[in-house]
Amino acid sequence: MPIQIYPDRRVCDSVRNLYLDDPLLHRDGPLVYGNFLASLDGRIAVVSGGLAQLPPRLTSDNDLRLFLELEAQADCVVTHGGYLRALAEGRLGDILRIEDPQLREWRQAHGLAAQPLIAVCSATLDFPLPGHLDLQRVRIITGARHDRKRRKQWENRGCRVVETDGDRVEGKPLMEHLIGGGCKRIYLAAGPELFESCIAGRCVDYLYLTLSCQLLGAPDFVTMIPGKHALERCRLKPARLILDDSPSLQYAQIYAAFRCDYSTPPR
Repeated sequence: MPIQIYPDRRVCDSVRNLYLDDPLLHRDGPLVYGNFLASLDGRIAVVSGGLAQLPPRLTSDNDLRLFLELEAQADCVVTHGGYLRALAEGRLGDILRIEDPQLREWRQAHGLAAQPLIAVCSATLDFPLPGHLDLQRVRIITGARHDRKRRKQWENRGCRVVETDGDRVEGKPLMEHLIGGGCKRIYLAAGPELFESCIAGRCVDYLYLTLSCQLLGAPDFVTMIPGKHALERCRLKPARLILDDSPSLQYAQIYAAFRCDYSTPPR
């Protein structure tokens, strides 16, 4: 059974509901949070044949459950064109629709729409969408140098396309648009580049991190911070720490939640 070791020590009945109704996510104003799964040597994906892939040994049903619990509390999920291309090619699973009956009931009980708004960030506008998505619940965010023909095609299909400043979508203008449009809980599932940009723009409130207690050791890999921005003004303060060494797991996992503090620069 999972054991919470911070901020207080207690034994949890199971992984289910560890993150659902998380007190960290209870506040009136807008809130932005991201989530990553990583090995102890910092890999979130490995590169094979020029393509980033999620190794099956890194994944687990427990981590997926917690991902879905975080998603269920969001009124907007941010993803990107690269994920949608990988999804269409079968390299990644579909996490854009909430299917679990308990999670759907939770959303209904808390006054949320049946499915969250999906915000797709893309500079090229070249990606497919899974057929189950309601295009009226899809928002496409792009940069100033996007393909105008593709934009028109998406708009003709019923998607709203929003242009932000700059060639690529950056964190701060993205969040300004989503929050200005009424989004209250925004779940970042858009990969490391946009996550880093959001941290640099001081837009992220919480980072949820699952650490799988294993060493992948792949020479070509993806990490959660590409290193394109200076991030020294963000201090990660531990908010919650849980150890999961359940017999069903091949590798033990650590579930950590951090509060992003931008108020005081490090010395």
